[in-house]
Amino acid sequence: MKANVLSKTAMQVSEYFKKAYELSQTNSGLKAFDNGKFAGVLMYHTYYFEGMAYYVLAQEEFKAAGE
Repeated sequence: MKANVLSKTAMQVSEYFKKAYELSQTNSGLKAFDNGKFAGVLMYHTYYFEGMAYYVLAQEEFKAAGE
């Protein structure tokens, strides 16, 4: 898969997790689920996929600079 397609997909997944986190903060049942750990997992995945998107782009740029 090309780096730009993969990074865009990862960034979109990150946005979905961010939206899920925001919605979990307005729902008291989800906010209290597992002492709030579930919301933390959602936020973790937001940052994880965003970081992976930037990592894939940087890796591709590094490879191109080496050539």
